[in-house]
Amino acid sequence: MVKRKGLATKTIKQHVSNADFYINDYLNYYETIEMENGYYEIDSFLGTWFIHKCI
Repeated sequence: MVKRKGLATKTIKQHVSNADFYINDYLNYYETIEMENGYYEIDSFLGTWFIHKCI
């Protein structure tokens, strides 16, 4: 992995894992939204769905 801005490899892997979870679990299974349009749904993911389903 390429380190940029002083991020540790562990931090980069965690961010990639979080993005993968959002795209593959939320967009594909719960909202069935194409990945290209997924940035419109990040507020509902973080604001409601993630809080109720993951915490």
